[in-house]
Amino acid sequence: MCGIAGYIGRKKLPQVFIKNTLRKMSNRGPDNQNFFYYQNDNGYNIYLLSSRLSIVNQDQNSNQPFRINEYIIVYNGEIYNFLDLRKKLIKKGIKVKTSSDTEVILHYFILYGEKCLKYFEGMWSFVILNIKNNRIFSSRDRFGEKPLFYLENSTKDFYFGSEIKFIQSLCDKKININLNQLTNYLNFGYKSLYKYNQTYFQNIKEFPKRSYIYSRIGERLFFRNYWKLKFLENDKISESEAIKETRLKVIDSIEKRINANVPVGICLSGGVDSSIIASVTKKILNKNIKTYSILDNDVRYNEKKNIKLIINDLNVKNTSILLKKEKNFERLKKLIEYRTAPVATISYYNHSLMLEKMKKDKIKVGVLGTAADEVFGGYYDHFLLQLSVLKRNKKNNKIFNSQKLFFNKFAKNFIRNPLLKDPYKYIKNPKSREHIFDEYKKLGEFLISKSNKKFSEIKFTNDLLRNRMLNELNIETTPVILNEDDLNSMNYSIENRSPYLDSRLVEFAYTLPSNLLLKNGYNKYLLRQAFKDVVCKKVILDKKKIGFNSSINDIFDLKNKYIIKQILNKDSPIFEFVKYEKFKEVIYQKNYENYLSKFIFSFINTNIFLQKFY
Repeated sequence: MCGIAGYIGRKKLPQVFIKNTLRKMSNRGPDNQNFFYYQNDNGYNIYLLSSRLSIVNQDQNSNQPFRINEYIIVYNGEIYNFLDLRKKLIKKGIKVKTSSDTEVILHYFILYGEKCLKYFEGMWSFVILNIKNNRIFSSRDRFGEKPLFYLENSTKDFYFGSEIKFIQSLCDKKININLNQLTNYLNFGYKSLYKYNQTYFQNIKEFPKRSYIYSRIGERLFFRNYWKLKFLENDKISESEAIKETRLKVIDSIEKRINANVPVGICLSGGVDSSIIASVTKKILNKNIKTYSILDNDVRYNEKKNIKLIINDLNVKNTSILLKKEKNFERLKKLIEYRTAPVATISYYNHSLMLEKMKKDKIKVGVLGTAADEVFGGYYDHFLLQLSVLKRNKKNNKIFNSQKLFFNKFAKNFIRNPLLKDPYKYIKNPKSREHIFDEYKKLGEFLISKSNKKFSEIKFTNDLLRNRMLNELNIETTPVILNEDDLNSMNYSIENRSPYLDSRLVEFAYTLPSNLLLKNGYNKYLLRQAFKDVVCKKVILDKKKIGFNSSINDIFDLKNKYIIKQILNKDSPIFEFVKYEKFKEVIYQKNYENYLSKFIFSFINTNIFLQKFY
């Protein structure tokens, strides 16, 4: 895991710009920082910067920028199958000088050009320069696990970086805030952040996931996709076959992602996803593990009971962080300054506390259960979407009645959102999506100018359930989680890994019949069945989905005069966007509805962000 940055253009950058940028990159790669400079015959200056966090290979000869003849690479990520790829290189008679995946990537590009990407299983963002033919090749992984941002202006200057502040540092100039993105965040919440291909800064965009560019220096950049996830249902697969294959692929993915020559920690909630990772690692792969958890005082979000069951079953060490309100306001300021962005949700404020403790314990790799819900059907509205799909086909009447019975008997009892309690919700209106931008109409009343955007959904497939899941995976939920995971982890020089985002596992999951994803009142039915003999029975069979969340009152003392003074300062730029008197009415309430708790957190974040960067 590393940080990368660079510039291609007519300017020659002062050394102080390079030094300042490398210093800012040190969290992402504390083990080594360096850069490569080259000026081509056409007068273009090329700077490639790298900071390295050594995980699998600690040899100094693997430091970046890494060079083979005329090829130079800067790279951030992990290729989990690189040992197999390395063996194939050696069989071809290629001399491999290091034991790093960086060299493997570069050799495969030299051999196969852009087709090298189909060989890689992992997470990455990289830029390769060929100084002989003046071409650059850059790519990002299939799910966007590793970030890459870019700024391209009218003078053909091209800046890129793992974090936006690296670009700002290389430019050495103020880049204006994108106020539209801020308004979307305040009005619609975190699920809007990747809807409209924007960032919090004007003209800075995110390099598209599962894509690449292969261009001559000075030419316009064109992004090309190298992979596409489709729902191709295999209605011939039996339930037992689906369970068996799910088990094999999940175990294989976990095994690859816990491989590291440094201490590994597992982020453990009381849910199915992380308990499977911990249980497989300990019981099947026979690895000693450390687990880390967040404990909330709010009974709605406290998973202490299940966490205790898991750690007792596995007999593993667990470090639990109890949420406290002390110094949290100042802590949030530091997080936003590091990120050059608001923290998307309260969950990721909490997540940062866990990473801080892992850093103190010298953990270098954190493993999370990211995207299991979007891959195997884990959200409550997935039950309702599945019922709609079943209802359309009369052959499924028996399954429909059975699933509706289980929904009413079990899942419905745990749902807090009244919009998701009607089993006929999507049967009556397949386009109903008002719950996704939670109470956006009420929140719009707080804003001086509402967002001009409207909810939209990309059509990936005709299957209502799988189309919703693909929107969550590609646009609404997973991209936000991955970005937050990355920023929190890199702030503490920890690499984050997500076993449920193995491409072969995800491709397989999107061939499974939808009626196998949710069954007998259980979400993620196949995952539960695949590991019911491995995970503590009371946990794997627990139908209640709590989620990694908190209320605003669990992290901030909103009766504290100092905090209230900070929040309600009339001179704050936030009140150019939010109506002062209306917000003041809300902040003095004793209790907040869930959507207001989220909005207050977004307000505080936006206020701090604007004060720092506006």
